[in-house]
Amino acid sequence: MADLVPVLSLIPEEGIGVVDLYLRCLSGIKSPEAVIDALTVLFAIGAVKLDETKEVIHRA
Repeated sequence: MADLVPVLSLIPEEGIGVVDLYLRCLSGIKSPEAVIDALTVLFAIGAVKLDETKEVIHRA
């Protein structure tokens, strides 16, 4: 849970590509699993949304 804020803070208003976000997160978060877990929770609580047509994550 501690990784939610760092992951959310890396998502700009205009959105970010899924791969780009993942790469940015890895520099500050210890494991790939932590990034995936944080994104899963953020999606579940409605804090972020995915534009599947462009593969971009946006803040909700």
